[in-house]
Amino acid sequence: MTATATDTPLLAVQSLARSFGRFRALTRVDLQVRDGESVALFGGNGAGKTTLLKIIATLLGPTRGSLAYRGKPVKGAVRRAYRRALGFAGHATFLYGDLSAEENLMLHARLRGVERPEERVRELLERVDLWERRNERPTHFSRGMQQRASLARAMIDKPSLLLLDEPFSGLDTPGAAVIEQEIRQHRAAGLSTLIVSHNLPRALSLCDRYVALERGQVVQEGPCAPFRDLPPHEVNLERILAGTA
Repeated sequence: MTATATDTPLLAVQSLARSFGRFRALTRVDLQVRDGESVALFGGNGAGKTTLLKIIATLLGPTRGSLAYRGKPVKGAVRRAYRRALGFAGHATFLYGDLSAEENLMLHARLRGVERPEERVRELLERVDLWERRNERPTHFSRGMQQRASLARAMIDKPSLLLLDEPFSGLDTPGAAVIEQEIRQHRAAGLSTLIVSHNLPRALSLCDRYVALERGQVVQEGPCAPFRDLPPHEVNLERILAGTA
């Protein structure tokens, strides 16, 4: 049967593997993200989560396997279109230390061809509670403020797929609430998100589906809904893998 646009995922990760010398970070990963879907990626330290996210972001090449964007291999013109559809916020902020927060976002907005960039930059800086600090350099920001600025940069042109690596790490409660609200707005706009997080309760509350990695391969996936009503202190990876909601 010929696949329709509805049947074709936004992103398909196919038989992906990645080695660093003799160490195999990923052995064989298959993963899909559909339009408008939010997916949480769980796993212990060394499971391969960040490596997988970097490959999906095209920051790192696979040893084997491939990515497909809307059913087409990510190479050539498709690779360029795919990269334009991505927003990525990881451990590195991708912010220039010699530019102010506003200048960083303005530069990225113009590189991405955002219409009315001044309005979009102000909107995002206000939403992440950094407008009053817009003239300061990110090097003067706390880690939490840098994360908020990095998320604003990643969302500058409303990416079809937002990739987030530990977005809540090191944030205080107000900062985490700001990040969470931005993710919810992205989801409400019908756009897709893939979140790597050790904060399982928060990620489960934000996502439709989870994927669990162990030793470089997918060991389980399923809907997030059954785990959302559990008290946060009862939510852990072992319980999710056991399927005891």
